[in-house]
Amino acid sequence: MKKKFVGALMAVALVAPTTLCFTGCGETDSISARDIYSFAAVSSAQYLFEMESDLVTSSTILTSNISRPESISEADEKNLATYLGMFDEILQDDSISHTTSRVTSNDPERYHNYKNKMNITIPTITNQIREYILYFTETNTENNRDVQEHEVNISSTLTGKLVIIGDEYDVIGTREVEINEKGERETEIEFTTVSPSGNEVIVKQTIEEDEIEYEYHIEEHPNSDCEFVLKAMHVETSKENEERELYLEFESKNGSALRITKYEIVHVENTTDTFNVHKIEETSTQPIYTNFQVKVTNEDVTFYYENNFISVVNK
Repeated sequence: MKKKFVGALMAVALVAPTTLCFTGCGETDSISARDIYSFAAVSSAQYLFEMESDLVTSSTILTSNISRPESISEADEKNLATYLGMFDEILQDDSISHTTSRVTSNDPERYHNYKNKMNITIPTITNQIREYILYFTETNTENNRDVQEHEVNISSTLTGKLVIIGDEYDVIGTREVEINEKGERETEIEFTTVSPSGNEVIVKQTIEEDEIEYEYHIEEHPNSDCEFVLKAMHVETSKENEERELYLEFESKNGSALRITKYEIVHVENTTDTFNVHKIEETSTQPIYTNFQVKVTNEDVTFYYENNFISVVNK
C-alpha cells in the first residue's frame, strides 16, 4: 500500500493491561532497552512493509439507500484501516515476546559478524505467530558512575540487521541512561530502521520510570520532501482493566488550514477482532463526534455505523 505523507503528524497512545505487555527480558517491574528495541523493530518493519507493498486498498459499500456519515470519508476509512492493521497485532493480549542469545555457527554466515540474536514473536489476529530476528552488536560508549553525587550515566550504540520472512532491514541504535541521586532513571533511545529501497523510520523513545513516549520520524527516501511524524505513548494500567486501547491523533495542514482528527479505539471485550471507535474532529467552532464499530481481519476491515451504514475496506 503506497502512501505519501507530506507535512503530516500523527499522535498515538497505546494502552496495555500489563507493564507494556513485554515478556522475556527478565525484568518484570521495569522496562529494559531490549523491550524498546523489539517494539521499535516490529512497528518500524510493519510500517515499511505497508508503505512499500504493491497492494491496493479498495472499499465496498454493503448497504443501499443509506449514506456514510458526513463526518467520515472513504479516505478516513482507508487510513484508519491501514493503522489498525499496523498496530492490532501489537495490541494482542500476549503482545511482543523476545529472547536474546549469542550468534552461533548455526546461524547464516552473513550474520556471524554480529554478537547477539534477538528472536521477537507476536501473535497475529488469526492466533498464528509471526517471528522477527534481529542480529545485532551493542557497544558501550560511556559508563560514568559518580559515587559522591550518586549519579550514573551510561550510553551505548547498536548496529544490526532485522530479518522477517526473507526481507532484511539495516538497523542502527543509540541508548543513553541517566540515574540521579534519588534513583530516578531516565532513558533515551533512538532506533533507525532502513529498508533496501532507502525508506527509513527513526524511532525516538524517552522512558521515565514505567512510562514510555515514542516519536516516529518516517521518511520516504531521506532526500525527498515527504515526511511523516508519529508520536506514541505506552501507559501502564491496572491488571483489572482488561480493555486494550489505541489512541490516534492526525494533524494535517493545507496552506493555512489546520485539521486535527482524534480517534479513541477500544477493544470489545471477549473478542479478538472488534473495536468500538469514537472519532473527534476539531473545528473552528465546535468538535464533531462520530461513533462506530470496526471488525479487523487479515483480508479487510468492516465499518459499522450507528445509522446502519456498512462498508468494507479491502487490504
